[in-house]
Amino acid sequence: MDTPHETVRRGRGRPRKFEREPALEIAVRVFWQRGYEATGVAELREAMGGMPSASFYQLFGSKAELFAEAIAHYRATYGRALDPLTDGTLDPKEAVRQTLSRSIAMQTDKEHPLGCMMVLAAPISDSDDPVYRMVAERRDITRSRVLDRVRQAIAEGVLPPGTDAEAMAGLVYGFLMGISTQARDGVPAETMQRSADALLALWGERAETMVADNRAKR
Repeated sequence: MDTPHETVRRGRGRPRKFEREPALEIAVRVFWQRGYEATGVAELREAMGGMPSASFYQLFGSKAELFAEAIAHYRATYGRALDPLTDGTLDPKEAVRQTLSRSIAMQTDKEHPLGCMMVLAAPISDSDDPVYRMVAERRDITRSRVLDRVRQAIAEGVLPPGTDAEAMAGLVYGFLMGISTQARDGVPAETMQRSADALLALWGERAETMVADNRAKR
């Protein structure tokens, strides 16, 4: 089976043809492993089989434009671990459970860089950077979808009426974002899954206790 690197170039005895889709997959993995700021155009071109500068800029325009495409490609492939959040056939707790489980499995899969590209590859030096804002907006969408599920759980009686939706969503979202660091640090998937199970235990009797405690403090 050809690897992405092997399929970027084709043919002998004629000018090399650089294929766009394999090159994009390579870019995803380079950005995912090293991050946007630490990755240079020369490194990307080399990973793509020695792609000439002219071919690179003709295919992708700029590093920033390539990164935007890489993010879109990642979301449409590896990022589908988040799809349960928008699956209307799932109840809210099951949607969150599947999202966490699938994210843990994807981010610890050694067939590609560990962790989440949306967390690890984004620039961190300047919050006004258009590239940073693009990734932050994608993360905001995920945060909003988690919050929607929590509010649905409250409305349907899965969580008690007095549940702090923002706080509960923050717990879930914070755990989801933290999977990346744990995956890179070598925390086993089984350990993270037990942590996810403990988090979801809050969607039961413990949630009732938390609500009662909050009311008592008022």
